[in-house]
Amino acid sequence: MTAIAHPNWLTEFTDLGISPDLATANVRWIEGEDGTLEFLESTIAARAPRVQGQSFITAENARLIKAYSHINTGGWVAYGVTLDGQEGAVPYLKPLQPRRDEQRDRLVKYETPPGLQATPLLPDLSPAWSRIVRMWGLIVAPGESLWEAVLRSKNCPIAIVEGFKKALALVQAGIPAIALRGVTQWHPAGSPELWPDLWALAQGRSVYIGYDEDDRAATASAVSKQETQLSNALARAGAEPWHLTWDGRRGKGIDDYLASCEGMGSAIFDLMADAFTPKQAQRAAAIKQARAILETKPPSAARQTEGEYLPTLPKLRPGALHWVAAGMGSGKTVRIGRDWVKAWVAAGGVVAVLDPLNSLGQQAAAEWELPHLHDYGMDATSQQALSMDIRHRGGVVACLNSAHRILALLPKDAPLLLVIDEAAQTLTDAAEGGTLKGEWANRWEDTVTLMRRAISQKGAIVLAEDGLDQDTIDLARTLSGAELVIGVQHRRIQAPWDCTLFQGTPLSAFRGDLLKALKGNKNKNQPGQRIMFVTTSQAEARRLATVCETLGIDVERVDSTTNEGGRYRELFETPEPWLYKRLPQLLILTTSGKTGLSIEGGITREGAYFDAVWGYFPTLDTDTHKQLLGRYRPPVPRVMWAPAYISPEPGESAKRWAVVNELGKVQAQWAAKAGFEVAPADPDDEALKGYLAARRARRWAQKVNPAQALASALTAAGHLVDLVKDGVSGNPAITEEWKEVKDILARQDADYHAALELDSTQTPEWAAKVNRSGEATYEQRCKAVKVMTALKFPGMDWNSSDLWYAAIFCPRHEPTKDSASRSPLAPGASLWAEADHVPQLWESDSDDARVILEQRLKAAHLLPAKALKAQLAAILKPLAEQLLKRGVVAPDCPVVAQLAQVARHYAADLRRYWRLNCTGEQSDVAIANKVLRKLGLQLERAGKVFWDGKRQWVYGVLADPIWQALTAARTAALAAGTNLLIPSVKQVCPSLSPPGSAHPDRQNLPDRSPPSGEATPEQGVAA
Repeated sequence: MTAIAHPNWLTEFTDLGISPDLATANVRWIEGEDGTLEFLESTIAARAPRVQGQSFITAENARLIKAYSHINTGGWVAYGVTLDGQEGAVPYLKPLQPRRDEQRDRLVKYETPPGLQATPLLPDLSPAWSRIVRMWGLIVAPGESLWEAVLRSKNCPIAIVEGFKKALALVQAGIPAIALRGVTQWHPAGSPELWPDLWALAQGRSVYIGYDEDDRAATASAVSKQETQLSNALARAGAEPWHLTWDGRRGKGIDDYLASCEGMGSAIFDLMADAFTPKQAQRAAAIKQARAILETKPPSAARQTEGEYLPTLPKLRPGALHWVAAGMGSGKTVRIGRDWVKAWVAAGGVVAVLDPLNSLGQQAAAEWELPHLHDYGMDATSQQALSMDIRHRGGVVACLNSAHRILALLPKDAPLLLVIDEAAQTLTDAAEGGTLKGEWANRWEDTVTLMRRAISQKGAIVLAEDGLDQDTIDLARTLSGAELVIGVQHRRIQAPWDCTLFQGTPLSAFRGDLLKALKGNKNKNQPGQRIMFVTTSQAEARRLATVCETLGIDVERVDSTTNEGGRYRELFETPEPWLYKRLPQLLILTTSGKTGLSIEGGITREGAYFDAVWGYFPTLDTDTHKQLLGRYRPPVPRVMWAPAYISPEPGESAKRWAVVNELGKVQAQWAAKAGFEVAPADPDDEALKGYLAARRARRWAQKVNPAQALASALTAAGHLVDLVKDGVSGNPAITEEWKEVKDILARQDADYHAALELDSTQTPEWAAKVNRSGEATYEQRCKAVKVMTALKFPGMDWNSSDLWYAAIFCPRHEPTKDSASRSPLAPGASLWAEADHVPQLWESDSDDARVILEQRLKAAHLLPAKALKAQLAAILKPLAEQLLKRGVVAPDCPVVAQLAQVARHYAADLRRYWRLNCTGEQSDVAIANKVLRKLGLQLERAGKVFWDGKRQWVYGVLADPIWQALTAARTAALAAGTNLLIPSVKQVCPSLSPPGSAHPDRQNLPDRSPPSGEATPEQGVAA
C-alpha cells in the first residue's frame, strides 16, 4: 500500500497555540510499511531470533505487523527525551485511522507498542526554553541537559498530564510538563510508586496535576481516583502536589482550555493560583464519585410516555413483575387503582398493598376501596370482621412490618396481586430494619412468601414510585423468582419552579429571611406571606412553630406527633377543603407527609393559596427533599436550605462491595467470638445485603454534596435553580432566639415525662412491646421511655423534671469561658459504668447475635453493639479517670497526648460505635475533649498556655453531681455493686490565671508527671 502523508497533521498542534518549532521538535509523521515497522521495531526485536546480528520476521511477528497495518495510512509519533537529553525509547503514536479494541469495544486513539513499558514522556523543552527561563529563572550548567537544569531548580514547578499534546501546551505556556500515556500509568506495572524519573523530578518542588475535566460522571469518578493516588505518591516522593481545575465547558483537556484563553501564560498562572490542595481535590473527587452513583441510567421500560397525566396502563401479565415510574402529580395512584387493582378484584383476584407510611396507606385504601389493616383492632372479633372485609372488598392495605398478618388474613384460593407502593422507600426501610430489630428476618421471610405466591400462582407484582431504580427492581425479581419484568416510564410535563437554594450559608440568615417573609412590612403596607414549610427535621418544625406562635402567626404543624389519632386525616384525604376552611398562614409539613399528598393540583401560580414553599433539609436524601417540595403543586417560588456536606453514617460507602464485605466480616467476628456457626450462605440473604449496600452507596452519594445533588435533581426535572453558596451574612439575634427555643422545648419535654404516671401494667416487657409497635400513641411511647429509663438507672427520682432535663433532654452547648459544656448526661454515665462490665454485656449481646446469624436471612447490620461500645469505654476510661483526677485538659499534658493517640488508633471503631470522629488533623486537646464529653464529663475554658508555637486553651474537667448519681445507678442496674461516685471536680480543679507575658498562665497549672504509684498511660490502657 502506498501511504500518502497527511498534509494537515501539524495543525492539530498549532490550533492549540503550540508553536510549529515546539511541535516539530517533539513530533513527526510516519506512514507506510516503514512507519509500521518503526513503531513495532522494539517489539519485533524482542520476539524474533537473531542470527549473526540479523533478525527474522517470524510468523508471530507477521501476524503482529498485520494487526497494526492501520498505521500504514499514517500517524504522528513522539518519543520524548530522557533526563539527560537523549531520545526516548518507547514511541507514542496517534494513528490517522485508529484500530478497534474488540474486547473493550472502543477505538484506540493513542498507541504504545505491545510488550513495552508505558513510560512517561518528557518533551524536548528547547524551543520554549527562553519562556521557561523568563518565568522561573533557570540556568543550565555546563554539560547539563535542560531537564537536568529543571531537576536542579526546585523553585520551578512541573506539571503532569495525560497525553503528549497537553504536555506541549503547558510547555508552550512556560511550565515544564510530563505526559503520561494514560491516567493509570504514573507508575510501573506492579509498583505503587512513581516512575524513577517522576520520583526524581518530584522531590522538593510543587507538582501540578492536570487530568481532564470529563462531564461524564462515571469517567470523572475513575479519573479522580487515579488523580488522588498519583497525588499521594507525589507526596511520598517529597513533592507538594496541587490539582489544576478549570471550566470543562471551555475544554475537556487543559490544552483545549488554554487555547480558549487570550494568553496561555497568564491563563496557566491563574489556574495555578486557583489549584486545589490534595484535601480539596479529594473533596472534588468524592463529589465526582457521588455524581457517578446518582447519575446512573434509569431502568429500561417497555413503554415510555410523557404528558401531564399517566395514560392507561397495559393489562397485567400473570406471573410477571411490573413496575411504574411516574413523576409526582401524574395520577399514578389513580391510574394503578383504576387499571390494575380494581380490575384484578373484579376478575376474582385478591390484592395486598404494602406502603411505607400509614398515612399513605390510608389514602391508597380509600382510593382503591380496600380496608386498611390498622382500621381494625387486634381482638378476635375485630380480626374476624377484617377477614370478612378482605374477602368482600378483595384485598387489604398495610405496611411491610405487618406482612405476617397479611399472610394469615388473605384468602388462599385467589390469585394474588402484590402492590408495593413507593417501592424503593418501602423496601429500603425494611432492609435497614427500622423498628423490626429481632423480627427482621421473620418479616422478610413473610414478604418473600408473599412475593413468591404472587408470581408462582398466576398472580402478579407491581412496584410503583417516582424515579424507581434498577436495584429495587432487581431485588424484587430475585426474591420473587419472576422471569418476566415489564416496565412503564412516564415523564410528567409541568410548569417549572423558580428555586433559590442556599448551600450551607448561615442558617440563621435563612431563618431570619423566613420570619421576615412571614411578618411582612407594616410600614410599607406589605402583608406577611402565606408559606408552606417542608423539612426533614421534625425538631426544626417544632422550633419554627414555637417561634411563630409567639409572633402571633397562625401555624399548623403536621408531623407524626401532631397527626396522632388522625387529627390531620382531612388534610391528607381532601387537602383543598381543609386548607380553605382552616386558612393557616404557615403550614409546616415533615416527612410524614412526603408521599401521597397533593395540594391544589391544577392551580396556576396566580391562583395559588400559598405565596411560596420553603424547605429546610439538614439531613436525609434528595429523593425525600423532592417529594416534600412537590406536595404543593402550583409553581410558586421554592426557597430552600441544604448543607454543603452531611457526614455519612458508618456503613455508608461509595463502594457497594465494601459494605457487603464489612457485613460479612462483622458476622464472622461475632460467630468466632461467641462460638457458634453462622447459617450457610443463601441467595436471598446475599440479595438483601447487596440491596442494602446499594441504598447505602446512594445515601453516601447524596450526603457528600447534598445541596448540589438537590440542585441537579431539580434541574433534571425541568426547574430553574439559583444555587447560592456565599455572600450571605449570619443573623446573631436569630441564632440566640433559636438557642432559647431549643432550651424551652427541652424543658417542656422534661416536664411532660416527669408528670407521666405509670401503673402496674406498664412493665419493661410492656415497654419493649410498645417500642416495637408502629401503632403506639405518643403518650404510650413516652411512658415506655420512662419505664426503660428507670430500669436502666434505678433508684433515681424520674418524676423530677430537672433530672429529665439534665439526663436526657439538655441541648448540647460548647464550653465557653463563662459556662461549662452541656449535653445530656445519661448516655455518658451509661458508658462510664458499662466499661467495667464488658463480659456481662458480651454475654447478652452474644445471645442476640446468635439469634440473628443462625437464621437463613441474617441481619448482620442489626447486630448488637452494647458490648463493643463498652469495650471502647474500657480502653479509654483509665486515661479519662486520670484527667478527671487532675481536673485539667492541657496541650502539654502527657495523659492528653496518650488519650489522643489511643483514640486515633481506634478511630474507625470510635466512628462506627460512638459516632465520634478523631482524625490526625485534630489537636490532642480537641480529641481528648471529645472523648471526655462522650463519657459524660463536662468541660469549661480555664485559660491558655503557650504550646507548640501558639497559645492554646486549657480546659477544666467537671463531674456533674447528677452524672455521678446516674453512674452509680447504672452500676447498680448492672449488679456490680461498685460505687463510682467521684468528688465534684469543682473542689479539686485549680483556678487558672488569665494568660499574660512570659507565659504566667503556666505557673498555676498542676504537675503533669504521673503521681507516685500511678500507672503510666500505657499501663492504664493495657489494664
